[in-house]
Amino acid sequence: MTFPKIVKTTLWDIIDEMSRSLSSFVKNPDKDFIRKRKLDFKKMMHLIISMESGSLNHELLKFFEYDSSVPTGSAFYQQRSKLSVSAFHHLLKEFNLKFPLEKFRGKYYLIACDGSEFNIARNLKDADTFHEPNGKSVSGFNMVHTISLYEVCSKRYLDLEVQPGRLKNEFQAICNLMDRYAYGGPPFSLLTGDFPVTTFLPMQSKIMLIF
Repeated sequence: MTFPKIVKTTLWDIIDEMSRSLSSFVKNPDKDFIRKRKLDFKKMMHLIISMESGSLNHELLKFFEYDSSVPTGSAFYQQRSKLSVSAFHHLLKEFNLKFPLEKFRGKYYLIACDGSEFNIARNLKDADTFHEPNGKSVSGFNMVHTISLYEVCSKRYLDLEVQPGRLKNEFQAICNLMDRYAYGGPPFSLLTGDFPVTTFLPMQSKIMLIF
């Protein structure tokens, strides 16, 4: 089996395993994904991971190989709302653990940590992400803020925190990332100047810092 096939098979195997313990990965364990649907838990995870830049209807048609009984966009949104963000955190962690990370000088994990901002679909009613019209936008825009951990030697993302743009809290984000860190150590973290040193003082027992 070629390496790309090994990677894909490993990813799908993790999702298969997750589907056998759904309660940890859905919002309402007593009812979510209990009934048999065309978009069950496994298909939803497969679909979301494999979606490209097409419209939702086009992505659904491709995924179901242009079957005439393809689920509607409304059905997709309904099923997606049942997924917990923990499902994606778990999938990323377990997938990375299947392929050992490279070590810097054979001893350390070299991890970069930085924030980014992304515009999302405009929604005036979402007060947590909507920014009023200003010099950059005449109609206003919606934005989310992310903090990522990236392992430099292996060129892999390890974890991610997503926050509404108006509720950005980098201290809380990095605390959550360190609490979930599961790759052993000692890790060196490369941090941008945007992070004040005091943000990381409570975590010195977990990470070694380089600014």
